[in-house]
Amino acid sequence: MGLFLMDDQFETDIRERYQNGEKCGIETASYVAQKYISNPLLLDRQNKFDFRIYTLVASTNPLIVYYHDGFLRVSLSKYEKESKEKNVHFTNTHLSKEIFAKAREDQLYDGMTEDELREYQMWSMEDLQAYLLESV
Repeated sequence: MGLFLMDDQFETDIRERYQNGEKCGIETASYVAQKYISNPLLLDRQNKFDFRIYTLVASTNPLIVYYHDGFLRVSLSKYEKESKEKNVHFTNTHLSKEIFAKAREDQLYDGMTEDELREYQMWSMEDLQAYLLESV
């Protein structure tokens, strides 16, 4: 079904479909709902981001855990809390395809080339650390 923003109407539809929980386990559609952070930390005071950090639990006895820093995915659209546009709220790289195409076609998007946009969208943990230290 993909990513979407849940509004009051969608919540009403879900409650009706599941009869306020009475049909849980009977209805086969699956959803994952997450509470929205109402005042998120924004990069450059305008872009949302998420973390992709990897761990592998190789053993629990003895405990052996491998960790990899991963990266950040940054939204290329300026965050506006009231917006209904997915690419404003989600950092999914698939949603940036249109922006990359626009940059390719017009040579620039918000003053950046397609390569610059791709680089800006993917930050290392070191990039985040440097950004946070500069912002203090």
